[in-house]
Amino acid sequence: MCQARWLGDRFTPLLEQYALTDFITEGHFERHIRRIRRFYDRRRQVLVEAINNYLGERATILGENAGIHLIVRLHTKLSEDEIIKSAYKVGVGMISLKPYYLQATTTKEFIFGYSNLTELQLTEGVRRLANIQE
Repeated sequence: MCQARWLGDRFTPLLEQYALTDFITEGHFERHIRRIRRFYDRRRQVLVEAINNYLGERATILGENAGIHLIVRLHTKLSEDEIIKSAYKVGVGMISLKPYYLQATTTKEFIFGYSNLTELQLTEGVRRLANIQE
């Protein structure tokens, strides 16, 4: 193990480690975490509100307080592939949860990420998704 570590990481950047140590011990990291947590919490709230307003009973949010994404189950007659293709046509990218299951599933569950989208983009994306016809 020591030899593998030596081969893979011979030059540990001490200056950067000292800077990171100071950053953490002086409380900067904790302040950053609090700020970014509020930032992403606001985006999560906007996305949840948009889903509730535009999709209503056609969607169930699963695990909304985890990470920087939501898992959403869509209740529609459309197949998962039809949902993805229709969403793409209106400019909305959809990520299916299907590849993450060990066994085949038809739950129509999707990952709704919100980390790199503005509040306006989140709302508009859900609005467009809601207008997809069954």
